[in-house]
Amino acid sequence: MSQYIKLAEIIYRNVEQNKDFRGDIINDLNMLMIELRAEIKKTRLKLLVNCIDFNELMVNPLCANELKLDLSIVPKSSNKEEFILWLATFIQKITVDEDQPKTPKGKKIKVPLMSLEPLDIAAPPQISSDKELERYQAAQIAD
Repeated sequence: MSQYIKLAEIIYRNVEQNKDFRGDIINDLNMLMIELRAEIKKTRLKLLVNCIDFNELMVNPLCANELKLDLSIVPKSSNKEEFILWLATFIQKITVDEDQPKTPKGKKIKVPLMSLEPLDIAAPPQISSDKELERYQAAQIAD
């Protein structure tokens, strides 16, 4: 996350120095994207999409595109710290690190289940008939 924060700080500083923040959120986001494209060339990051229609995202934030971005939570650019944190998260969502191994789409990563301490949950008994199942369920409800 630190690489995204550093990149967000650089982009914010460049846009702020050029006085490109106008208060119009669509214009500000477009200026940020222009600056991001310039700065991203110096990093290992790569944009996931070529174009983002910010007008469409403002009207329909959870539209059926591959990026799930909610622009209704964009802070004002005058609130520097909050805006940089939001921008870092935004950059993280729309970029991918070229050095990171890729997980093929549709493939799930199997994570082993581990516990450092044993659980205090008793395993249910072996149930072989409907009567035993009813008794077990009744006992669970009574507890």
